[in-house]
Amino acid sequence: MIETVDVHKLSIVSLEPKLEEYASYLSLDEHIRASRFTRKMDQKKFILIRGHLRSLLSQKTKDQPADIKFSYGLKGKPELPSNPYYFNVSHSKQTVLISISQFSPIGVDIEDHRKVRGIEHPLFFHHDEHVYLQQLKPTEKSLKTLWLWTRKESLCKATGEGLTPHLSDISLLNDIVEYNDQFYQFYSTSTDRDVHTVCIRMN
Repeated sequence: MIETVDVHKLSIVSLEPKLEEYASYLSLDEHIRASRFTRKMDQKKFILIRGHLRSLLSQKTKDQPADIKFSYGLKGKPELPSNPYYFNVSHSKQTVLISISQFSPIGVDIEDHRKVRGIEHPLFFHHDEHVYLQQLKPTEKSLKTLWLWTRKESLCKATGEGLTPHLSDISLLNDIVEYNDQFYQFYSTSTDRDVHTVCIRMN
């Protein structure tokens, strides 16, 4: 099923030469949103990511990047109301992950390697996931915790629910899970710098 999804992972720095072009693609409300970031670097990052997303979507919809209209779900997830494409975006430090599908709702999450504290709270992880993590060597635990967390985040984004207290109700140790009467498939990848997951609803 991953063959039906376009996955783009790239450095945000590599997009900087297109900052002026990408800024011209953004709508007024997107420029206002960018201006609300207090740090100039965060403003630039938002423009680059949203501009690149518009560029990728325009190749699918055949609309000009600046003509693409977004609607927003209850949790603020952007959507294309007039085109049959699903997409999702995640970024961590200087890396952005964008996925686009014509067939199924999708969610993505990317996390840079780091030591993890507090994320194993019972609100987040299922009992089976806690057992799994506790059996790991200390050197493996942080990486696998991030691996599981990217699955949790990507599922929440694929469903459009956002983070919910139901995260601990389901184990995501398997690559295919049933959630709210729908099946979802996970594709997780670990590199020497990050962990990322693509979650696809199986229609």
